[in-house]
Amino acid sequence: MIDYPHVAEVLEAIASDWAICDDSDDHDYMTLVNEDREVHPTLKPPKDLFPRLEADGLIVFNAELSHPRVGERQYMEFLDERIPEPFVYFYTLTEAGKQYRQR
Repeated sequence: MIDYPHVAEVLEAIASDWAICDDSDDHDYMTLVNEDREVHPTLKPPKDLFPRLEADGLIVFNAELSHPRVGERQYMEFLDERIPEPFVYFYTLTEAGKQYRQR
């Protein structure tokens, strides 16, 4: 059983095509971003939530749309500042994920 209190909201966001972004190796959470590049105002799920949701059969990783899960993070130089490029991931709900979301 997953102990994150906002699982249903995360699943709803995934169903609504929000991307899951790993913005920095320094963060222990992910951000959710919609197609207008707006960051979700309240959800910042922990990074380890998504492997648990996959293991529980609630979501499936969409490798076709996502950054590869392995790889070295790239950085941009902007005004003498080194900024990490985010890893962007997309998931699809499974039937179990759809049912969980509707609880």
